[in-house]
Amino acid sequence: MKRFTCCLLVFLLSLAFAHAGFAEFDPIQRGDKGERVVEVQWILAELGYLDGGVDGAFGAKTEAAVAAFQADNALDATGIVGEATYTALIRQLEPSRNAEDERGNANVSIPPAAPVESVTIIESGGDLEITDAGFDVSYGYLYFSAVIHNNNAENAILFPTVRVTARDAQGNLMGTEDQVLNLIYPGQDCQWAGMAYFEVAEEPSVVEFEALPPDEYSIVAPAALEHAEYSPLEIEGVGKNGTRFLGEVYNANDYDIDQVAVVVMFRDDAGSLLAGDATFIDSVRAGRKTPFDMDISEDLVTENYEVFAIPWSLY
Repeated sequence: MKRFTCCLLVFLLSLAFAHAGFAEFDPIQRGDKGERVVEVQWILAELGYLDGGVDGAFGAKTEAAVAAFQADNALDATGIVGEATYTALIRQLEPSRNAEDERGNANVSIPPAAPVESVTIIESGGDLEITDAGFDVSYGYLYFSAVIHNNNAENAILFPTVRVTARDAQGNLMGTEDQVLNLIYPGQDCQWAGMAYFEVAEEPSVVEFEALPPDEYSIVAPAALEHAEYSPLEIEGVGKNGTRFLGEVYNANDYDIDQVAVVVMFRDDAGSLLAGDATFIDSVRAGRKTPFDMDISEDLVTENYEVFAIPWSLY
């Protein structure tokens, strides 16, 4: 069962090496993947510039974190890790780790992260963006979690679609599915988790996540919707008993919602997103709490979890 853990990455960073610089330093930038990105992400996280799990993929969040670090350290805020930025990162990490030995070597242990090639988020560059994703396997089926953000500050997106594709170690296709959701209001997130409806004979080596570009008719001004405004539903009183999750959904809106999906997403100890599952509840009344009770496969459950509620019938 995949828990997005890998071997502890341990490397020695010499102070002399850092001060001397690199004869040929390859910039680390958006779109890059690999151990160099893992290293930069963990340093940014240690210094308080990056929240969330380390995935080894240099995306928008990592770029913004790099730019923030650069701005705080009198560097050009390009969001690209060049030699000067890399050296500054190492120098700031050294005192925070307090790990310099008598030979002048800083022994830095990078915490375990998700296997770099396990999750690939395909950047769309459009209205929809996947900001986090993960997966797991239970009883021969792929389960996944994804967070989808609506970058459009003015329009809602009807029927946002996430494509999930699994591949083996040779890159061969194991299965693919388009998951169509309901609606995302301007600038808001939509969390989704569940089972992909294809079997996997073994754990995938790579699972790709892509937010498909919405059709023109799916980009709608909120005023054209039945409800022009929407306040995200709130989860209250969540209790976990083994694999059973109970709680209540509070609807702060002034209208009833016919059906709501309750989504549970799990993370590993390093904070990387894993899989999750969902259930549906009906008749979520305005200004009231509606209870939910769901049981999740023990293969998926960890002690680190988040619960969300998303409307499934607003359009």
